[in-house]
Amino acid sequence: MDPRQLLEARKAKILDDAKKAAAEIDRDLSLIEQAKAVASKYGFDFVEADVVARPLSPAPHKSRRDPNSPSQLSQRFCEEVIRDYNHPVSIHELKRFMADRGVIVGGKNPIATLSAYLSSNASLASMRKGWWGLKEWIGTPKANVVKLIYFGDELRPKEQAPTHSVGADESV
Repeated sequence: MDPRQLLEARKAKILDDAKKAAAEIDRDLSLIEQAKAVASKYGFDFVEADVVARPLSPAPHKSRRDPNSPSQLSQRFCEEVIRDYNHPVSIHELKRFMADRGVIVGGKNPIATLSAYLSSNASLASMRKGWWGLKEWIGTPKANVVKLIYFGDELRPKEQAPTHSVGADESV
């Protein structure tokens, strides 16, 4: 096809589209004039949009990722403890470590609250009921090292723990 004919056809389409857009604008202007007449009839004035009071926007939500929120503090602390110990740790021990360092978990059932916090951490996983470890340990022998208990301040395999009952001067 001849380039002149292509350009003429393109020009005609552009002009036709412009005429349609101009006709639409003329209709809108007519509607605005009609609306002004009706508003004036009932005692209202038209004002620019910038002058109109805008509704107050709702207060911004506190970020769920606030680094100082109880959830984030608990997750960071527990992940650090688990990484330091390099084996799964009981949720009760994690709560005890947190309490010893002044990190308080609230709620009606603090253990359940802490467990909920930890379940939203991308790096942690429940190894089995009440025991938390790193997700990277799932399927490895390390995930099965939950038969360890604390005797005093020392972590020992359950088989090496004393079999006698704990007296008043000893703690588990």
